[in-house]
Amino acid sequence: MCAIAGIYSAAGRPVDLRILEAMIRVQAHRGPDGEGYVLLDPSAREKPLAVKGPGTPTAGARHALGLGHRRLAIVDLSPLGHQPMATEDGRCWVTYNGEIYNHVELRAELRGKGHRFRSASDTEVLLAAYQEWGEACVTRFNGFRGEAVLLSLGR
Repeated sequence: MCAIAGIYSAAGRPVDLRILEAMIRVQAHRGPDGEGYVLLDPSAREKPLAVKGPGTPTAGARHALGLGHRRLAIVDLSPLGHQPMATEDGRCWVTYNGEIYNHVELRAELRGKGHRFRSASDTEVLLAAYQEWGEACVTRFNGFRGEAVLLSLGR
C-alpha cells in the first residue's frame, strides 16, 4: 500500500521540503519502490517543482503546497508510474494510493476520446478520466478506492 502526504500553507509561505520528506520517510514501510515530491504554487505563477528524492527547493519560490508519495508498484512497475504524477500540460497533479481495476477498459475509452498515455499505470488513467469527466470520474472507477489528492491549477 502506497503512502501519500501533503502540506499547504494558507499564508502562502513556501513549503519546507524537509518536513514533507520526513512525513514520507516515516511511512517508508508502505512502499519500497520509490518516492517522489512536487512543490506547487496554488496561484500557478511559479512552475511546479518535481523532486524525485530528497532535495532542496529553489530559494524564494512561492510553492505553498507540497505533495509526497512513497510507492508500492503494482500495476506499472516502470519509472513512468512514479508519483506525484501530472497531466501532460502540467495543470493537474495527483498523488494516489489505490487501484483502479477497470483501468484497461477506461484507458481504451479515453484513447477513443483523444487522450494519449505514456505509461501503463492506473494513475495516468485517473488523471485522464478527471480531465474528461471532472469529479464524476469517480463513478466510473471499479476498484480499491484508497486516498488521493488531486489538484487542478489555474492557468
